Amino acid sequence: MECCFFHTKPIFRPITTVGLPIQRRPLIVVASTSNKCEYSGLSAPLEPRTPAGRLLSGVLLDDRESFQVAARKELERLAAERNEAAARLQLSIGSDEACLHRRIAELKTNECEESVKDVMYMFILHKFSEIRVHLVPSLSKCAYNGRLEIWPSKDWELESIHSSEVLEMVKDHLNAFVGSRANSNVTASWETTNIKRLHLSRLYSFSILYGYLLKSVSFRHRLEWGLESGNSGLSIGACSKIPVLETSTLGSKHFDFGQGSRSRSMYMGQASCGLGKKWESLRGYVKGLDHETIQMCGKPKSKESLDLIERHSSALFGDKKRGGLIEKDEELICTSIASMKRFMLEAVAFGKLMHAVQYLCYGGGASGLKHVEVPVPAPSNGEILLKLEATSLNPIDWKIQKGMLRPLLPRKFPFIPVATDVAGEVVDVGPGVKNFEPGDKVVAMLSLAGGGLSEYGVVNEKLTVPRPPEVSAADAAGLPVAGLTAHMALTQTAGIKLDKNGPQKNILVTAASGGVGHYAVQLAKLGNTHVTATCGARNIDLVKSLGADEVLDYKTPEGAALRSPSGKKYDAVIHCAAAFPWSVFEPNLSENGKVIDITPGASAFWTFAVKKLTFSGKRLVPLLLIPKSENLKYLVELVKEGKLKTVVDSKFPLGKAEEAWAKSIDGHATGKIIVEP
Repeated sequence: MECCFFHTKPIFRPITTVGLPIQRRPLIVVASTSNKCEYSGLSAPLEPRTPAGRLLSGVLLDDRESFQVAARKELERLAAERNEAAARLQLSIGSDEACLHRRIAELKTNECEESVKDVMYMFILHKFSEIRVHLVPSLSKCAYNGRLEIWPSKDWELESIHSSEVLEMVKDHLNAFVGSRANSNVTASWETTNIKRLHLSRLYSFSILYGYLLKSVSFRHRLEWGLESGNSGLSIGACSKIPVLETSTLGSKHFDFGQGSRSRSMYMGQASCGLGKKWESLRGYVKGLDHETIQMCGKPKSKESLDLIERHSSALFGDKKRGGLIEKDEELICTSIASMKRFMLEAVAFGKLMHAVQYLCYGGGASGLKHVEVPVPAPSNGEILLKLEATSLNPIDWKIQKGMLRPLLPRKFPFIPVATDVAGEVVDVGPGVKNFEPGDKVVAMLSLAGGGLSEYGVVNEKLTVPRPPEVSAADAAGLPVAGLTAHMALTQTAGIKLDKNGPQKNILVTAASGGVGHYAVQLAKLGNTHVTATCGARNIDLVKSLGADEVLDYKTPEGAALRSPSGKKYDAVIHCAAAFPWSVFEPNLSENGKVIDITPGASAFWTFAVKKLTFSGKRLVPLLLIPKSENLKYLVELVKEGKLKTVVDSKFPLGKAEEAWAKSIDGHATGKIIVEP
């Protein structure tokens, strides 16, 4: 046992060895069992509440070497069960059993979330066991007559997980709350002090967050110093292989424990402008960070992590007899400076060893997104590593999450949402990259392998173009998928020249205030066209300002029928809205009119095949985007010249990506939704 109560101060007899001085641990004799700090098992305040947690608890006790394998299997089992419930729900939609299966899926989701929290906690206990430290159990088991002491202190073990620079800041933290006595001689460190139970609890929770903060900023400091220091020889590729925390990673194709080595949570606020000599030390670097960045770095990225901190602290300091920790608890605890130091060192270590768990599978909507820390990728041959400044969302992102491209995408879990459209700054280039170098501002399109909702991403040089200073990151990020789709539909499928040459054509753009639609209206007016557009009543003035000659409210009878107010027949329809039956389009088309469906479903392909086989002049053409860098460069130039603009519906910080995701799913955004890391 590690935590015991005693009445008298221990007697230390320091001895000297070669290397570090050590202290001989005293023998603690407890007079009676009523004074013991009695606990069993893993001696942690929290007891696992789920079968997965209890199983892993037993593995930690009986076969610690098998913990990683056992945890992986449990995570995969949980993911499989949740996916199975979601699949049954999909199959039952429209049947009498849909309500039942929806409830089953909700229960299974909640069960998995609780199990994930238990797995997180077991993972933390596993890391503590590796340094031969047990967490202090509940105070109700350790305090006796208001007196609390913890022995052995395990100070050396708890400090050993930190680098020398981080340890300096840990000691600053101790001195701020405990005072200089935290580092004084043995006799002074065992002097007693009184502290309210509630205050000790808050100090413990704050210390956990401080440990989490130190983990984040120490890595950021190391990365940015490596980038700025020309003599360090530390490139992004090399740094990704140098862990800041010597922690193992537990992962599976369904769940992922983020590594403590390299993180994508890299936004540095004012501090990212350059390190300079004054920030060579970690302490100096942290002092250079603005308040907003400090707040972001110190907040765990997942709901599960925050909930785990609250539950752990409540179990440690609460009293089951009184129903947990009471906010107005005035109870005083008599303890020593050494024991307070142990509490704070343990809490800082807890924060540093705590990793977010990512649960990713099909479905879940905005609530399915989890903020996690993952390694920064290294660019391969022909690739570029970007520090992302803006990412725009497209409907394809959440459609992939729903499983519409299953089993093609995602190819494996965990999966960072696609979010292909990005703008940022080149940080590093892989072998074979000839046209870009670190510091270049660019706009790019990521592959469907995902990665846009992060702070660093890897792009292919072939789909990356320069971004002039006249074009903002947000304006540029909207262009790749939406802008290129509108450009391809108009120029390649509808045959419109964007230089006012050629015969006039009548064009209809549906959902003209959306992502693709608002670009299509503007690009169409660069050619010799008459543009009719549909949108909601609130966006009619906006669409007119983009150049549309006629605008219909899609909720009116005329708008629902797609009839031009001037009676014109359409040579091409850029169809960006939800599915319309062919019977609505056909009477409004010219003799050889085309409906270009940018989001074709099965019915669109069927109509396309039928019209093709019957040699009909009126046709429906499913559009499949083929992105080309020269077209993206052309769109960027149009934005620079003021001939094309990105309408930004809203901007969200990366920390609120789930809100942006929900807004995109809602389907009523005007223009583009931008996420800014």
